[in-house]
Amino acid sequence: MDLEQIPEIADIARYIENMEFRKKAFGGIDEESAMEQISAISQMYERIIRNLTEEREHINVNAREIQNEYQKKSEEIIDSMSQINEYKEHVLKKAEEEAAGIVEDARRRAEEIEEQIRQLEGAYLQKKKEYGKKTEELKKQGEAFCAEAKSILAQIENLNHGTAEE
Repeated sequence: MDLEQIPEIADIARYIENMEFRKKAFGGIDEESAMEQISAISQMYERIIRNLTEEREHINVNAREIQNEYQKKSEEIIDSMSQINEYKEHVLKKAEEEAAGIVEDARRRAEEIEEQIRQLEGAYLQKKKEYGKKTEELKKQGEAFCAEAKSILAQIENLNHGTAEE
């Protein structure tokens, strides 16, 4: 703090400028008067020092209060951050558990679908085999039918030729 900013210092300077000493009868100044003036100046400085000390103590008290409040807020923030981290860990654990459950359900469902596909493929191959056999039988029957139809046609033609010649 700059001393010029303290109004009492300016008062002391004016006091010193306007100070008048009682004179002695044989030149010089009266020592008692000088001592009274110096004592008055000293008292003025003591008041300034006392006021500054009180102000400093008040500032120190405020600073301690602010520091205590800061410490309290810091501890609250640290506690909050700790709770947030705990909650984050809890949420992550739950998410992992849920994700693992979803993956397991999907795996089971995929296995079920694969089993259904295998069963359908087996049924398809069996039906294909059955239809292949039926196709072979129908082909044989068709060939037999064609052979018999040709035979009948040949007999009809022979009959027609024999009748036409008669």
